[in-house]
Amino acid sequence: MYLSFIDIFDLFFRFAIIGQFFLVSIIYLKQNITFKSKLVVTLILCASAYLLLTPQIPNHHYGYFRGVLLFFTDLMPYVLWFYTCALLNENFQPKAWPLVIKVCLISALLWMMYFFIFLQGNGVFHQINHAIEALVLVHILYLVLKDINDDLIDKRRKIRMFIVLLITFYGSILVMFELTNSAFVHTSLFSLVNSALIFVGTNIFYVVLFNQYKSQKNIKNNDIEEPTEAQSKQVKTPNIFQADLKKLGQFIEAKKFTETNLTIKQLSINLTIPEHQLRELINQQLGFKNFSSFLNSHRIPAACVQFQDLNNIRKPILSIALELGYGSIGPFNRAFKDIMGKTPTEYRKHCISS
Repeated sequence: MYLSFIDIFDLFFRFAIIGQFFLVSIIYLKQNITFKSKLVVTLILCASAYLLLTPQIPNHHYGYFRGVLLFFTDLMPYVLWFYTCALLNENFQPKAWPLVIKVCLISALLWMMYFFIFLQGNGVFHQINHAIEALVLVHILYLVLKDINDDLIDKRRKIRMFIVLLITFYGSILVMFELTNSAFVHTSLFSLVNSALIFVGTNIFYVVLFNQYKSQKNIKNNDIEEPTEAQSKQVKTPNIFQADLKKLGQFIEAKKFTETNLTIKQLSINLTIPEHQLRELINQQLGFKNFSSFLNSHRIPAACVQFQDLNNIRKPILSIALELGYGSIGPFNRAFKDIMGKTPTEYRKHCISS
């Protein structure tokens, strides 16, 4: 088999990426083996299969191994969907799903194994599967973007953007090429550009993670004063957060958290605190993972005070919700039940009866 210089460079990029994936998998699994880490390793396996499958090498050179690579390549969007759900929802546990759903998922997985490995992906289901993958990628994009500004965890927000820019958008383009049967997707030049972009993208991601790790380490080493003996049993607030924490406390005392549709960007402007620094403050010092959770922690207790006041017995719940900054009754009801375990109506009846 003859390989041109373009093909050789293409293979170089692909094997370099797979080598990086292998090292990342080892490091990732050494830190902690969780459901999410298993999904990451599975994603890496799927991405490696895609890299091995797509260079300009005739199919007959792969033999039946091509079906295995095809199976993992087409499995990637579904694994990415599971990872996205696990990333955004800590309570996402497929083990707790009903037996019927588990049986359906296992049946679908076995069918994909049969179709791609034994039938080598020959059949109309291949195009149907690409259409389903496109829908899955659109749903991933929706999940990642719908509340990205509400997310206070910096690492998770970076992963969200990585999914959008380097996986979901990129994957959508590939699916579009597959659905349109574009001839360009089967050229050596496209293959080289494809592998080079993946190589650059993955290395940018590694650099971002490394810089984030260094910055977090510097904060821990430099920004926290050594405690005295009298303070040794107390939790110390880093210097960079002390003044900001005071501003935020004054904001809460003034009950300005009731501003309608308040966002963390608006709050950072009001407090003259950089937005990224305010996110770190609320997340790392106050322990909130989402800005809405931070607001609800103050708004819901304020609602309880109003429900307990007999002078407000005829005051509509919607009016109370709007006064506390909620744009509609729905988010208020959900937040109230999540925190108090009862609906606002049930809580008000309990207050009146007692």
